[in-house]
Amino acid sequence: MNRCKKPIQRAAVTSLCFVIALATIVLVRRSGAASSKFSAVPIWEYAIPANLQGIIDDVAILPGDSQVVATTPNAVLSVGVANEFVLRFALGPGRSAVIAAEGSRVGIFTHDRDRVVRFEVTDLSGATLTQVWSAEHFHYRLAPKGDSIVGIDSGGASLPFEADHFVYRFFDSSGSSRGEVQSPGPQPKDSDYTPDGTCFLISNAQGLSSYSVADASLRWRISKKVKFFAPAVGTTDEVVASDDRQRNLAELYQAGQLRWGYTLADNVRNLGISPSGGFVLASDAKTLRAFGSNSSEPIWSFTVPNSHLSINSVAVNDLGVVALGAQHDSLGSGTVFILDPTGTEIFSKETAHTLSNAWIPVVQFDAMGGYCLIRTLEVMTMISISSHD
Repeated sequence: MNRCKKPIQRAAVTSLCFVIALATIVLVRRSGAASSKFSAVPIWEYAIPANLQGIIDDVAILPGDSQVVATTPNAVLSVGVANEFVLRFALGPGRSAVIAAEGSRVGIFTHDRDRVVRFEVTDLSGATLTQVWSAEHFHYRLAPKGDSIVGIDSGGASLPFEADHFVYRFFDSSGSSRGEVQSPGPQPKDSDYTPDGTCFLISNAQGLSSYSVADASLRWRISKKVKFFAPAVGTTDEVVASDDRQRNLAELYQAGQLRWGYTLADNVRNLGISPSGGFVLASDAKTLRAFGSNSSEPIWSFTVPNSHLSINSVAVNDLGVVALGAQHDSLGSGTVFILDPTGTEIFSKETAHTLSNAWIPVVQFDAMGGYCLIRTLEVMTMISISSHD
């Protein structure tokens, strides 16, 4: 799990600059790349126009495609090998958007002062597919494929952070209600879908629970408070979580039962799990460890080569290829590493951060694991991941 997150001038939307000389900014350690069965190759890179830097919100990669869909406060855009940001559609006054994790659906909020009065799901042209009219919810979560919705109600509190409980209402692809869950003591990292969208996880003061999106029925519960978590697909019932009290403890659970735990040298900073389970990541600020689902013995570990770097973002695909983004403590630069399933480095790239942010660079795979996006506030780089068995 990665813990991170002005009017647009249309003339500037297509003004991205394609960087041809990727070789000048990419550092590959030849020894590792030559001995690995995997390769990581940059296929495009764009400098984000100045008027869009720092205002891009949600970003998703279309599965099996090198195209990226992104939102800003007033538009939905896409970018790919066509060497430009393309305006998909504009958002009118009082509207904002989120992108479904697989990128093909958009969730649109309609605001009336401090309330959300409508949530609609659209395709990438802006055509409405379904909608929920309600003033009860302050936020919505959209399933990875955009085929279900969960509305979050602060239980009558005027501000979400003042709420003593949340109500989660489940809606299907037609906008019909499928059930609801009341949750006391909501946590900052309160909820998330599984990567396949079949289950919805809720974290509160009593623990972490998984519910079926079909009818809001409870599947399993972990009866202790967690700080943050990362789930695999619902059919595995696997989730990796960090303990709220023992902050350096990472644990893997299946169907609410502890499989194993591992104590890091320092507080858990990042967690990750491959979509189908099987590969688990846990890092503190300096060292990332990779595990299998059956043992707390690390398969390998990777320590950043510069003591001034701190790990800010991790991701792993179903083949066990890992991406790691680390930032220099000056906040002005960083390095991204891509490692094969044995922990061998197959790619690295230095990043320059003109605009400082404490949680960049960000790394993320598409749903199929064949592409990895590297993102700062100024630049996006797409990497193609291949195996050579």
